[in-house]
Amino acid sequence: MKLVATFSIAFIFSFSQLCAQEQIGLRTGNFAGINGWALNPSSHTTTPFNWELNLLEGAFFFDNNYAFLSKTGLSHLTANRDNIEFAFGPDYDKETPPPSGSVVLDFYTNARKRYAQGLSSALGPSLFVRIGPNHAIGAFVRGRAFASGRGLVNDFSYYDYFNRPFEVPFEVTPFSVSMAAWSEYGLNYLFCTETATGTLGIGINARLLQAYEGIYLHSQTAFPLAKLPGDSLSGGPIEFEYGHTRTNLSADEPAIRPNGGGAAFDIGFTYVLGEETDYTWRFGFSILDVGRLHFNRNARLHRAAPDATSAIGFDNYEDFVMPGDYENMLARFSSDVLGNPDASLAGDRFAMWLPAAVSVQIDRNLGAGFFLNAVVVQGIPMGGAALWRGGLVSLTPRFEKRWLELAVPISLYHGNRLQVGVAGRIGGLTIGSDRIGSVLGRTNWSGSDIYAALKIQPFKIQTTGKKSGKGRRGNGDVKCYKF
Repeated sequence: MKLVATFSIAFIFSFSQLCAQEQIGLRTGNFAGINGWALNPSSHTTTPFNWELNLLEGAFFFDNNYAFLSKTGLSHLTANRDNIEFAFGPDYDKETPPPSGSVVLDFYTNARKRYAQGLSSALGPSLFVRIGPNHAIGAFVRGRAFASGRGLVNDFSYYDYFNRPFEVPFEVTPFSVSMAAWSEYGLNYLFCTETATGTLGIGINARLLQAYEGIYLHSQTAFPLAKLPGDSLSGGPIEFEYGHTRTNLSADEPAIRPNGGGAAFDIGFTYVLGEETDYTWRFGFSILDVGRLHFNRNARLHRAAPDATSAIGFDNYEDFVMPGDYENMLARFSSDVLGNPDASLAGDRFAMWLPAAVSVQIDRNLGAGFFLNAVVVQGIPMGGAALWRGGLVSLTPRFEKRWLELAVPISLYHGNRLQVGVAGRIGGLTIGSDRIGSVLGRTNWSGSDIYAALKIQPFKIQTTGKKSGKGRRGNGDVKCYKF
C-alpha cells in the first residue's frame, strides 16, 4: 500500500508551498491599521492616524500533524535546498541509521485525527481615510490561496496503517480535504462613537471574490474500511462528493484564469474602556470570512454513493501521471465503484465555503508602552465543500511606541501545538513569525509561519483625548460622535 502512503505524503506536503495562520504579531497592535482588518475590521478604532496606505503585506503558514522532517527548519531548508540529502524514516532503525547529516522524512505516531492546513496571502495597495468625526472608509485588494484537510482517522497514519493486519476493518469517520485560490476586492467601513465609559467601533469588510482554482473531497458518512493483500482496499458503502477546476490540469499550459466569483463579508466590534488611545482595556469581537466561492467555468462536480461495498486495487492507478491524468483517474474510480466511467459526473459547477471563524480579542494597557494581548480564534464548521480554519489561542506581551514595536506571541494552535513567535516593527515595516523556532531553529519540522508588511503612515502624531477636552489622536482635531 505504499502508493497510497506516497500519494498522501506528497499531497500533504504540497501544502507547504502555500503557507498563514493569524499573524498575531502583525494584527493586534494599535499601529496595525489596515493589517488588523484580517482579524477584526474595526481594529483601527484605536489607530492614532487619520489615514494609512499599505504598500504590501505577505503572510505564509503551514502546519500538519501527519509527517515531519527531522532536525531542520525553514531557514536551513532554504539555505541548503540544492544539496540536502533526504532519507525515508521507515527504511531505517537503530541498527541501520540514516546517512549522517541527512534530513529524515518521518511520521507522527500519536493517536490523533490527522490535519493539515496552509495559506498564502498577499495584501496589495490598500488605503483608509477618516471622514468626519465618526466615520472611516477604506479599500483593499488581496490574493489568497488556502488548503485544509481534517478528520482523517489515526488508522491512516503511516505506521498504524502498514502494521495493520489484512481484512481487519476500521471505521473511517467523515473527513474533508479542500484547496482554493482566489482574489478579493474589498471595502471597509468603520463607525465610531463615544459612550459614557469609552469608545465603541463597528467595522465591516464587504468583499467581491474572483475564483481561480479549487479542488475538494468530502466524505459525508462514516464507513468501514479494510486493507487487502495486493495493494488494495475494501469498504463502504461510501458517500463521496468531490469537485475540481480544470484550467491547469495540463502541465504544458499553466495559467491564472478566472473560473468563477463570489462574495464575502467580515464584521467586527471594538470597545475601548477609557481614552481611545490611552485606554485601560480594549475588547474586540469579530466574525470572519463568511462567504462562498462559486466555480462555474472549467469545473466538474462528482458524486459517488454506491449501495454496496467497493474494492479498489491501487495497482490499477499506478500509471496515471498527475496532473494531466487526473480526470482519467476519476473516470477509473467511477468505473470501479459505480460500474461506469461517467456515472460519478454530476455537474459542471460547484461552490466552496470560505474558512469562516469567530474571534475574540482582549488588550490590556499596562502603561509605559507595554501591553498584554489575548486572542481566541475558532473556525466555524460550514459543512460540505468548505475550507477549514484551525483554532488558535494566543497571549502576546507587546512593547509599542510610534517608531518601534516588539511583540512575543505565545499561542496554542489546534489545541495541541504550543508555539512562540517574535514580531518587530520599525516605522511602517513589520517582520515576524508566530513560530520563530520553525524558521530559525533545527527541530522536527512540520510547518512554519512568517509574515511581513510595509506601509506609509502620517509622520506626526497629535495626542488628544475626550476627557481632556481634545479630540482623537491623529493628524487633526478629530472626535468620535458622542451620544
